[in-house]
Parts: sequence; structure tokens; C-alpha cells
Amino acid sequence: RGQCAAAAAAAARRRERRERRARGRFLVRAALGTATSAMLVRNLGYAPLVVSRLGLRRPGAFDGSDESVVLLWWAALLVNSLLQLKWFFTVKENLPTLNGAQRKRFLCAAAYLIGSTVRALYPVNWEVRPHACMFNTSYIGSVLGGELVDRVLATGMELAIAHLVVSAIADVSELHARTSAARLARACFYLVGVAQVACWLGVVTDNKLYHVYEEGLWGIAFTVLLGITVHTRRVIAVRDHPGEIGQARLLTAICPLISLYLAFLFTHDIPMYLRQWAADQAAGTKYNDLQSGMQALLQCDAVERSFAMWQEGLPWMTATFVPGPYIAILLLEASVRSEVAIHHGASPWPLLGWRAARPARRPSAEEDVVAAASSAS
Repeated sequence: RGQCAAAAAAAARRRERRERRARGRFLVRAALGTATSAMLVRNLGYAPLVVSRLGLRRPGAFDGSDESVVLLWWAALLVNSLLQLKWFFTVKENLPTLNGAQRKRFLCAAAYLIGSTVRALYPVNWEVRPHACMFNTSYIGSVLGGELVDRVLATGMELAIAHLVVSAIADVSELHARTSAARLARACFYLVGVAQVACWLGVVTDNKLYHVYEEGLWGIAFTVLLGITVHTRRVIAVRDHPGEIGQARLLTAICPLISLYLAFLFTHDIPMYLRQWAADQAAGTKYNDLQSGMQALLQCDAVERSFAMWQEGLPWMTATFVPGPYIAILLLEASVRSEVAIHHGASPWPLLGWRAARPARRPSAEEDVVAAASSAS
């Protein structure tokens, strides 16, 4: 039995080294692919070909001009979306069998990723009036690139990421007999639902004050979640059990993510919408009623790609499309593996350097040998 245990430990170390080398190769390929794509788009004139094939208005010379900045940003989003999809399917293959609650988390992560990919391919600029799209008004551009589809996808994405964060915090709180904290965390999800109603009122009427209310509700909800996370992390009695270690690491990772989000919310988003609302008030802007506003959402008539028109929306769109899906995938994997670690005794979060919670669905030849030796003994 001692020899079997030593062989199992050696196999686990070899598997961990292979995983780390694979992660290193993936990151290097991602960096090289992004840099190569940017150079091709910038220097070899590939962007005009891609743009014309997709029905975009043909841009000017790619010499750092106004349009080229926005189109380079768009090309980088497409490359990033492909990397995110590749990573998502890699994580899916290595996850253990999912139960009901874990399957719901998986669907939320998938919904966020799909919504982010479609919205990155057909971005809509909500910060100008009339709202601008990057595509022309052909059939594809008016449907997938329209405002209504963008808003529906955004609602699904925001509810999905909120569910992932809330469920991760509430489940850990419940496991440590903090029932009131778990209920309070789940109540924050309903605040996010109310924020979605305010957001829809804002996009239909085009009154930026509703977006101030929306972002304020997000800020309240995630401030409460941050407090619950910090307090639950402090009361977790971390012993040698891998499940508790994984839960502590999960909450430790969530704290800075929420802090960064709140900092972005209160320093960029809310001041931006307040500034826009004040400008509308000073200009005497007339807002849409619900009927005319819904009709305006059915398609995007204005095509605009100048950096001056897009610059105010680029920060929050970049934050939504670039780190957002990675965070959703990490929350999915960490939550699932933390639960598995409670029952299987192994540390979660293999993508951050720890061992997998259980072997992948396809064990290696070395693991088969170890398992056969163990069963024979």
C-alpha cells in the first residue's frame, strides 16, 4: 500500500507539472496570437478586407486615424472572444460531473460568455444620441447589431454574473452555519433585478438618470456582498481539510474583484451618467415615451466608428467583454471544485496552480496503472 500511495503521489505531481506546462503554453500562444493579430490588422491591411466582408462601412487608411483606433479595439475583442471560448471548453472538459446547482452555474457562465461574444462582434454605443452601431443597417446588422438584441443579451449577462457571485458567497456562508448572511447575499440578487428594470427604463426613455439609479443599486448590492464575503472569510476556521482551504481561497479571490468593480462603478460609471444627465438637463433634451422608445430599439439606424463618439463607452465595454468572461469561468470552476473538495479531499482551482479536485474524465495511463495496483492489493 505504501508503494501504491507513493506511485499515486508521483502521478499527481507529474499531472500537476503537465497542467502547469499546458497553462504556460496557452498563455504564450494567447499573447503571441493577440500581438500577431494586432500587427496584421495594423500593418498588413487585413482589416479593410474583414470589414468589407462583414458589411461594415469601409474605413480610411490605417495610420492611427480616428476610425482605426476603434476598429483595432474591435479586432482585439474578437481575438479575446476566441481565446475565452477555447478556455471555456477546456474547463468544461476537466470539470467533474455537475449536479443541479452546479449545472445552473455552468449555464450562467455559458450565457455570459455567449452574450459577451455576440455583443463584442456587434457592439452598440449607448453613450451617444442617437445610439450608434458599428455596422450598417443590412439585415444582419439591424438584427444582431440592433439595440434591442444588445440590451436583451446584456440583461442575461448581468443576471448570470450576479448569480455566480451571489451563489458562491451564499453557499459558503451556509456551509459555515451563517444562514442570515446567506439570505442577505441572496437578497442582493433581487436588488440586481430591480437595477435591470431601471436600466430598461433608461434605454427606452434615454433618460440617463435611470442609469444612475441602476448603477447605485449595483453599488449597494455589491457593497453588501463585499461585507458578507470579508466577514465570512474571517470566521472560516481553515484547517487541513482541502474543502475549507478552497472556500477560503475562493472568498479571498472574490474580495479584490468586488473591490475593483466598486471602484470602477463609483469613479467612472456613476459620474459619467451624472455628467450626461446634467448636460441633457442644460440642453433641454426631450426624452422618449415608452412606446416610441421601444420602437427606436428595434434597429440601429446610426453607424458611427469615430473614436470621439466611442471613447466614453470604451472603458466599461472593455471591462465587460475582456475580464468579465474570465471571471465568470473562474467563479464557475472554483465554486464547483470547492464543493467537490468537501467530499473528495483535494484542493480546487487547478488553473491557479493547485491540484485538481478529482481526476479528469479521461484518466492518464499512469493513473490507470495506479488504480489497477490499488484494486489488486
